[in-house]
Amino acid sequence: MKISSQRISIVTHDLLMVSGAWVFAFLSRYNFSVLESEWTAFFSTLPLVLLVQGVILWWTRLYKGIWRFASVPDLWNILRAVVVGSLSIVLVLFLFNRLEGVPRSIFALYPVFLIILLGAPRLTYRMWKDHGLNFRRAPDRKRVLVLGAGRAGEMLVRDMLRDGEYLPVGFLDDNKRLKGAKVHGVPVLDRINRLPEIAEAIAADIIVIAMPSATSTQMRRVVEICENVDVEVRTLPKLHDLVSERSALTSLREVAIEDLLGRDPVSLDWKTINEGLVGRVVLVSGGGGSIGSELCRQIANLGPESLVLVERSEFNLYTIELELRREFPDLVLHCCLADVCDGVSVERVMSMYSPDFVFHAAAYKHVPMLQTNAREAVSNNVLGTKTLAVAADKYGCATFV
Repeated sequence: MKISSQRISIVTHDLLMVSGAWVFAFLSRYNFSVLESEWTAFFSTLPLVLLVQGVILWWTRLYKGIWRFASVPDLWNILRAVVVGSLSIVLVLFLFNRLEGVPRSIFALYPVFLIILLGAPRLTYRMWKDHGLNFRRAPDRKRVLVLGAGRAGEMLVRDMLRDGEYLPVGFLDDNKRLKGAKVHGVPVLDRINRLPEIAEAIAADIIVIAMPSATSTQMRRVVEICENVDVEVRTLPKLHDLVSERSALTSLREVAIEDLLGRDPVSLDWKTINEGLVGRVVLVSGGGGSIGSELCRQIANLGPESLVLVERSEFNLYTIELELRREFPDLVLHCCLADVCDGVSVERVMSMYSPDFVFHAAAYKHVPMLQTNAREAVSNNVLGTKTLAVAADKYGCATFV
């Protein structure tokens, strides 16, 4: 197995820190006045300490940590390695020489020194890489005002501080409690509606909307505010797209129409819906499709008098019928193999069951495909809907959705 020079450097550093912690523990125990006999005990035990602690550091995979990204998990690894290593050293030295010449207080001092000696260099290196190197390039960096001081904003600013091309100068966030706080040293200045005056005051070059979980309504409001500022605007993608990116900084893009036209979540009044459907005959067209089948599952929970499924795919109809009969054994279920474009079949179903509610889900919905198959799209989605709606009206259906 090939070991990189960087890994060798880390191993060497950590073993030197183990030696240093053992030295400081001895020196502190004897108030920096160590006799020759006491140095003999130190040198006789040091190889065992290095061996045992080195094995434990390897076992905890501390050598695999990248100092550039040292964080809480690395600190936990250090704590775990030091505690387990100290206990193991006590055991091995006891078996080796019954702890002869080794003061017991050494084992209380050693872990404290080792935690500091292993943790401080890692933390210092990360702070230096994250902040120190960037100050020299500050005059050439674009000044960025970030909208949103949440998790996405924090990730974005962290990437900017590492990258060195951008200089985050402030956050705006509608959470009043965050005003005056700092994220990676960058202040939360005010609420988003004060964007125009703040962007001018801090001479922002770029505005970044870091709100991937925002609803379309919230995004439209933010974009409207940004339109009042003569500054370049960028945004992060939606949350489900952002998780696949390695870096938030590489995900920055212009605001797209899709950011503004998405659908906001709908809160349903299930009590009213239940009162409307209970004890009624409900028909679902396209009941075997992705939307229709889910409608059937929801409606079956609401206690209708009966549920009528209209589906032209034999397999889809068979599949949803098996599921509904298994999950809702008391449900009165009627499965009709029929096409909504077939007026005769639709008339037969309507006359037979006279539904009170019709949920029409029998439609093609893959738009790019339909654009090249316009005739089928119109036949099914337009003429099929008309055929079903006319029949529903003829047989006294109260509600057609």
